[in-house]
Amino acid sequence: MALPSSPYVVQSATPVMASNLGDGVFENCSQIWPALKNLYGNKTTPRLMFYTQHKGDLPMKEFLIKIKGYCDNLASCGEVISEHEHVTVILNGLSPEYESIITVITASQIPYSVQGVTTMLLDVEER
Repeated sequence: MALPSSPYVVQSATPVMASNLGDGVFENCSQIWPALKNLYGNKTTPRLMFYTQHKGDLPMKEFLIKIKGYCDNLASCGEVISEHEHVTVILNGLSPEYESIITVITASQIPYSVQGVTTMLLDVEER
């Protein structure tokens, strides 16, 4: 069975993807993946790295500075991180020993700011 030729491959892409692929000639589907990776891969990798950060053995202050650094770096590339995303990444990066404070923050009907979460976590670590 023959693989679809270039016009079918590009036409089957979303309109935005097709316009970004331009007039590239693709003999089959396997050739389109490297083009898509080049087009979109570099934009998602830093954001994925941001979402996979963990505190591990870092002191809380260093972990929070590390997350803030990712936010600043992404913002400098045009990828603005919302307050909610920032808080979510912080909480997702914590170990189970912080489960009680995570519950307090996530159960609140009023969303906590990054500053509020930072203050709470630094206070917990001091104890």
